[in-house]
Amino acid sequence: MILLAIASCIAVTTGCENVAFYEKGAFANPQMTAEDGPDELHWRQKVHYSREASIGGMGKTAGGGCGCY
Repeated sequence: MILLAIASCIAVTTGCENVAFYEKGAFANPQMTAEDGPDELHWRQKVHYSREASIGGMGKTAGGGCGCY
């Protein structure tokens, strides 16, 4: 049991690492943002309105719940 506790502590603490300021430039890449692009937004809205079978998704008529236009 003690061996399991020690192994889990080692596994948790080895995943932490300090990042130098010059290595943080990769995180500033626009692809790393959590915001959706226009294509992804369109797809998400289409899936949402198709699943909900709601009417008038963003000014368009609903497709009857099947994802059709």
